[in-house]
Amino acid sequence: MADNYLERKMEEYRSGKLSARVKTGVSRSLPKGKIAVDFPPRTVILAAAAIGPVCRAVVKSFIDAGCRVALVSACHKEATGLARSFGARFYPVAGFSPASINSVVEDVISHWNIPDTFISVSDGNNAEANNAFLTVDYSRFEQTPGTLRIINIMAGEDGDALGISLNGLPGCSYALLVPDAGDGHASETAALCLYLCQPCGRFFSGLTVSV
Repeated sequence: MADNYLERKMEEYRSGKLSARVKTGVSRSLPKGKIAVDFPPRTVILAAAAIGPVCRAVVKSFIDAGCRVALVSACHKEATGLARSFGARFYPVAGFSPASINSVVEDVISHWNIPDTFISVSDGNNAEANNAFLTVDYSRFEQTPGTLRIINIMAGEDGDALGISLNGLPGCSYALLVPDAGDGHASETAALCLYLCQPCGRFFSGLTVSV
């Protein structure tokens, strides 16, 4: 009996039936339908005329991506709550004057580093934030060509107002029109901002798009 058993095992071994099975296929660390991309952490200054769904989604997305976000707004109560919720740094201002914006920029530089991302969010009733960064001297910020990003978001506005949104802005600047400023388009707008801030976003400089 023992001899027969050993003979069978030797035959199975010679035929390869006892060889270790090698697992094939690609190891996945992400669920199907998901991709991972490199996203160098950015230092963001965001000027918001109002703290609505779009502003909240943009702040959250950049914080979640490992960025530092400085939130500038005259809506002190709402902006304070938003900054505390996600870990942004809030700068209360009375208005978006060149002096107030430059003061924020200098403070961000002293506490963090040179900002490389400027985002403004205006609504249909107040376009003041869209002009917040027009007087900023960007020449000292783009230390590496193609890294600076300037994004103007016009929430709940018509297309005609979009024509002035890129005036005077250098380098990689973009204008995003969000006709529906509600929750429905907030996450899409935030995702688009992140995409434009990736290294490949420099190829879309000057882009004007309706979300």
